[in-house]
Amino acid sequence: MKQLHFATLLLLLGMARANATETTITGSVGTEFAGKPVLLAIYDYALNDYENARHVTDISPAGAFFYAFELPPNSLFKLSVGGEKYMNLGIEEAEAIQITRKDGKWDIRGSATSMEMRAFRKDLQALNAKYFDKLVEQGELAMSKNDQEQLDKLEHVKVKNLELFKNDLEKRIAQIKQPAAFFYALTFLDDNKNLDFLVAACSRMQAEYPDMAMTRCLAERVSHAQKITVGSVAPDFVATDRQGIQLQLTDFRGKYLFVDFWASWCLPCRIEHPKLLAVYQKTSRADFDIIGVSQDDDLIKWENAIVKDALTWTQVFDKNQEISKLYGVRSLPQNILVDRNGEIIAKNLNAAALSQKLETLLK
Repeated sequence: MKQLHFATLLLLLGMARANATETTITGSVGTEFAGKPVLLAIYDYALNDYENARHVTDISPAGAFFYAFELPPNSLFKLSVGGEKYMNLGIEEAEAIQITRKDGKWDIRGSATSMEMRAFRKDLQALNAKYFDKLVEQGELAMSKNDQEQLDKLEHVKVKNLELFKNDLEKRIAQIKQPAAFFYALTFLDDNKNLDFLVAACSRMQAEYPDMAMTRCLAERVSHAQKITVGSVAPDFVATDRQGIQLQLTDFRGKYLFVDFWASWCLPCRIEHPKLLAVYQKTSRADFDIIGVSQDDDLIKWENAIVKDALTWTQVFDKNQEISKLYGVRSLPQNILVDRNGEIIAKNLNAAALSQKLETLLK
């Protein structure tokens, strides 16, 4: 009954059976997972997100499972095995995917898309380690010692490394051949920082796969991103601050507004806070204000970070990251500067650049 219900659901989501192909997933994961569930979540290109994960089968006493379902070609989905392993998979046509676990190591075979996705994730982890692991370690040490001189030096390294990381990541994504794997890799890019590459990627998809749902999805993403560039009116939003007071972005019209996207776990964000606080304290609230938009998923950690960093400006907890999605923010730190009329006049300024900008604007 579960399979029948699931196929019916796919039809309701607009996935025509005439174009569907049968995919099978066979698993051998060990008796320690016996009786545990297998969950499946399919990427809905119309929503530009994965649907809620659904229980599709259980792992047998012998540690095996099998599931067959229908999807259109070039689909993406997530599989959760036994509540422990959560893997991203994809198909080109009808596929027979095999998942095995031996000596604690997982192996996935049977789909070129899935293999490209795995290879990309491995390379992404290597790039993160290359450019940021040592930087984070040094930054945490400098933060613990309140070594501002060292933090300033690390800021210069961070700026350089971010640009190198961005270039290497875009080059790596450009090498991906399977369209669904290419689309998957693009979800790791930021709509603001990687907009030029996303525009080029969209052109590539429209030329090679003009009728695919993922191509239309990417085109809509790019179109939205192009509406939140410098010179555009900042999209309004409604949020609730720490005191439970509802606010809107338009409430701040008449003054310059800095919208700062951050999180307690974002070390570069936290390093920048003392400098941002200095800018905030030397400006008049009649002329300039700040809204902090947190991507935290833990309210206590968020509150503790606000107190520890002595942040006195308005803070909102971006539940489900709705504000971040509105502004295409997929990486931190990130910010926008809005003028008195609500127009975006700058993006991703550090505190020093913000201070210089305000000095010019408030003369």
